[in-house]
Amino acid sequence: MFSKKLILVALGKEPADLAIINGNLVNVVTKEIYEGGVAVANGKIAAIGDVKYTIGSRTKVIDAKGAYITPGLIDGHIHVETSLMTYSRFAEAVLPHGTTAVMCDFHEVGIVAGVEGIKAMVKEARKTPLKLYLTVPVRIPFHPGLETVGGEIGPREVEELLKLPEAVGLSEIVAMNVLLGDPNYLKALELGKAFKVTLEGHAPTLKDQMLSAYAALGIRSDHESFTTEEALQRIRNGMRLMMREGSVAKNLHETVKVIVEKKVDPRYAIMITDDVDAPDILRDGHLDHLIRRAVEEGVDPITALQMVTINTAENYRVDHEVGVLAPGRYADILLVDDLAKFNVKIVIANGEIIARNGKIIRKIAPIKHEPVLLNTIKLKKKITVDDLKFRVERKTGKARIIVMKVPPHIPIIEHDEDIVEIVDGVIYPNPDKDIAQISVVERYGKTGNIGTAFIRGFNIKKGAIASSMAHDNHNIVVLGVNLKDMAYAVNRIVELQGGQVVVENGEVITELPLPIAGLMSDEPPSSIAEKVEKLKKAAQKLGSTIYHPFMFLVFITLAAIPLYAITDKGLVDVMKQKLISPIIEYI
Repeated sequence: MFSKKLILVALGKEPADLAIINGNLVNVVTKEIYEGGVAVANGKIAAIGDVKYTIGSRTKVIDAKGAYITPGLIDGHIHVETSLMTYSRFAEAVLPHGTTAVMCDFHEVGIVAGVEGIKAMVKEARKTPLKLYLTVPVRIPFHPGLETVGGEIGPREVEELLKLPEAVGLSEIVAMNVLLGDPNYLKALELGKAFKVTLEGHAPTLKDQMLSAYAALGIRSDHESFTTEEALQRIRNGMRLMMREGSVAKNLHETVKVIVEKKVDPRYAIMITDDVDAPDILRDGHLDHLIRRAVEEGVDPITALQMVTINTAENYRVDHEVGVLAPGRYADILLVDDLAKFNVKIVIANGEIIARNGKIIRKIAPIKHEPVLLNTIKLKKKITVDDLKFRVERKTGKARIIVMKVPPHIPIIEHDEDIVEIVDGVIYPNPDKDIAQISVVERYGKTGNIGTAFIRGFNIKKGAIASSMAHDNHNIVVLGVNLKDMAYAVNRIVELQGGQVVVENGEVITELPLPIAGLMSDEPPSSIAEKVEKLKKAAQKLGSTIYHPFMFLVFITLAAIPLYAITDKGLVDVMKQKLISPIIEYI
């Protein structure tokens, strides 16, 4: 909005509200560092450089004392809900680390509560200093016919959400769905182009001709590159490369080689977190951590900073608002004592000091959550052991089955097989062969479906773990080797109205209640982080050899990442986008 005061302050005819002086200004447009400061009026930047002329008797002055002055950091692709924190608590966690804006689609909440749920999240975001730029989900369910969800989004809902002032893009345009001609996806793309928003991709393993066809649709970015070659192909095809470094998917080491080794121009490179949990944020940081990681990999500090500021803003066409220290932009400003180490000393959002030395100084009051986000788990009945038994056509004998295999460091599913015993018409988990059972229980009270498959890689020897956060349907997923414990875990999550639990011998070892949409907690970030760590340790005591078992667990239900997924409807062949039986043959 036009601000007369901003012009008058820039001309020296009125005093600034805030002036930062005696700093080293980091200009991410020119890649220069020079002495100067920033003058702020009405929450926006009025002038940069020598701004002492804007100081009046009522101007608040910050003496930077030689510190670097940078733009606030922007996460170009993140699912806030996966942090298990509400937006307000997430803001409390990341603002002290210099993150002042995020691009988020709230599709996790949309899966549970539809358009009204997303609107409730946007409403909450407006009450915090952490800017939200909304990327609108193109389709919920993402995989019709393969999963049951609580809320639905089609072209009419997409158009409704695109009318929100925060909307800047369409998110998670799944490559296989759009290339196979899903009419809802194609209509959403038409709406995106009509509203002149960006089209943000989701294209794991896509390459060569398929990638060219995908890019030809106008897809602007992709965050699913795992290798240097995949990363290079995306930039060469005119797409923004979103280099992910989250709590589980840590792809920066490989993808950043396009800059460090291939010497590609980094202007189309962006760093994002995608999914990050509370313990990692509180221990390592957020985008400040990604800057440090990029520098460790050989990226110069200003380029690393550009990849979480101006590059991100330009991708979403909001560089007239954020991502740059320049007149007319929001006064989202950081004071940093070392660009390589990126220790954030002061965080300013909208011209207001929000955090100092890693501590939030402007508390964000808890809000009363909308009814649409509460009491979202509605099972038709209590789950029993009998409900979870995987029954087959034969009473005895053996069967060759598909066993989903999880690598230790990345939540993708590989193919494996094994021969298992059939006992009274049932195939049971077998911890001695590292074959756990994984079941998904429909939680919206619509079908009562329970899908079951088998998995190895967790190495669980006893008990069960379960979660109501489970991409991209957020039914209740439970993994274990003891059916009694598995049933108990599901029923406990129902009692909590959402959560993550570890059960052994019919007792809850530890739990994290997630009563907001069955996905989030409104507890302080430190409390959530403590409980997440307890969940990790408890799962590891069951035998799990995976560093972050719950973060892996919640991705096994995602029918967009190869090769397999499990939903309430059964085992999914992701590449073919169809349901299949775990039984290969009877022997």
